[in-house]
Amino acid sequence: MRHATKEQQEKAQERRTAFKEIVKKVAELSEEQRLAIAEKISITTCEGHPLSVHNNCLIASQGGEGLTLVGGFKQWLKQGRAVKKGEHGYMILFPREKKNGDNDAQEPTRDEAEKPEIRFLIGYVFDISQTMEIQTA
Repeated sequence: MRHATKEQQEKAQERRTAFKEIVKKVAELSEEQRLAIAEKISITTCEGHPLSVHNNCLIASQGGEGLTLVGGFKQWLKQGRAVKKGEHGYMILFPREKKNGDNDAQEPTRDEAEKPEIRFLIGYVFDISQTMEIQTA
C-alpha cells in the first residue's frame, strides 16, 4: 500500500480547502442563479444521467463551462475509454449512505430504518476530451 508524502498530503489539504470555498460560494447563490448556470452548461454523465444543479455549478466554478459529457475514472473504463495521463479532474460532490459501524445489539427504530444517513464525498470527473479510446488487440 502506497502512502502519501507530507507534501502530497499538504497539497491535497489545499485542494480540499479551495473546494470547500467553491462549495460555499455556490451555496450562497440564489436558486435562480444556480438554475441559470446549470441550464447554460447542462452536463451529462457518460452513463446518460444529468448532473445535479449543484454539481453543474461546482464544475462551472472550476472553469469547466465547455464540458458536455463527464465521468469518473472507473466510469470511463467501463465505457471503453481511459483518462489521459496527466489530466486533472473536476471536483464534485456525490452522495453515499453512511455505513453503520456500530455492532450494538439494539435494533434501529422504524424512523432510523426508513431514513438512512447520507453524507457527501468529494469525487473527480473528467470530460470526454480528457479521455481516449482503449485499444484492444
